Amino acid sequence: MHGMVTLELILNWRKMVQQIKQHVALASKNVEAAKKVLKKRSLLERERNRLQKRISRCDEKITVLVGSSGGNGGVDYNKKRGPKVGTKKFSQAPLEQYVLKVLSSGEKLAPKEVAERVREEGYQTHQKSLTNFRSTIGVVLRSLNGVEKVGRAQYIYTPAVVSAEAEVA
Repeated sequence: MHGMVTLELILNWRKMVQQIKQHVALASKNVEAAKKVLKKRSLLERERNRLQKRISRCDEKITVLVGSSGGNGGVDYNKKRGPKVGTKKFSQAPLEQYVLKVLSSGEKLAPKEVAERVREEGYQTHQKSLTNFRSTIGVVLRSLNGVEKVGRAQYIYTPAVVSAEAEVA
């Protein structure tokens, strides 16, 4: 009986050794593949750096000839685009006031309808598309106190009622 247990232990040990050998072989394949990827990456980075230097030399030559590099049209890609904060050319009430004014009629309105009516009320937006403006209206609707969502894309304004007792306290 003791001999069978020992034989069984030896067989199990051999199976484990085989499994370990398989794992080591697989791991070494993965390491080799990773080394190949890193070598390829290194080659591509060197080529990119070489091409960037070549482009810089071409830009310098263009600048000498023309006065500015024509490759990017004189645009500084690191500079922020759009108007500087606080430089709007018109002065108007905040968008929230316009939205509340439109919703004070008591109707259920979708953000699209609110956007149309706000613009009819005279609000001038600086956004480039009406879709962006509708999204902004949606954000304002969700953030305003007293505005409730009453259906799918339907909002209504219910002003808070302040009782005389609350004012006294």
